[in-house]
Amino acid sequence: MIYYPLIAVLRGIACTYYLILGKLLYDICYKLKRLFSVMKYHAILFLTSLCSFALSVYFSRFLVETNFSLLKLGREPYMLFLCGSFGSIGVISLFYLLCKLYSFPILQYIGRKSMIIMGTHMSMLLTIGSTAFLNVFISTPKEQSLSYYVYGVGCVIFMIILEIPIIWLFDNRLRNLVSSCCSLKEYYKSFFTMYGGG
Repeated sequence: MIYYPLIAVLRGIACTYYLILGKLLYDICYKLKRLFSVMKYHAILFLTSLCSFALSVYFSRFLVETNFSLLKLGREPYMLFLCGSFGSIGVISLFYLLCKLYSFPILQYIGRKSMIIMGTHMSMLLTIGSTAFLNVFISTPKEQSLSYYVYGVGCVIFMIILEIPIIWLFDNRLRNLVSSCCSLKEYYKSFFTMYGGG
């Protein structure tokens, strides 16, 4: 009974690495943007995206018996984080460039709500639900095939659709849980005022 809650907590701690990585990348990109012209900066991001994707695919071949959802880090745990890092850098760089061509309001919305999605997609079993839904129509493809990655993208899209009412709930009924307060005392005061009927 304690296994799943414990895994959820430990997985959250492990994911902190990616939050730190994102902050470091933001600082690096900010400095690069000030050093280079717009064209050179975009060229650097494009090359970074291509190289990161290539490295992510290359290192993914060494991932054996891994499942981050269950914290099965495989025989070489560092390889999982290395592969995930390159994949994250590639995706962020690519979509940054794409957003210069088109605003992608849906992706901007998802980005603004990413902390809610991060905190709920596993704890509310939405990942399992989206996978189970797709498995009704198609079987899980063989790993490291093109259809496997398309299948994964489909799972993510359906999971985001399932997240929409949860995001609405946080925005409209649980706003104090995701908004910033000046102090812990103010947070508790606003929380009990809103939900305690005071």
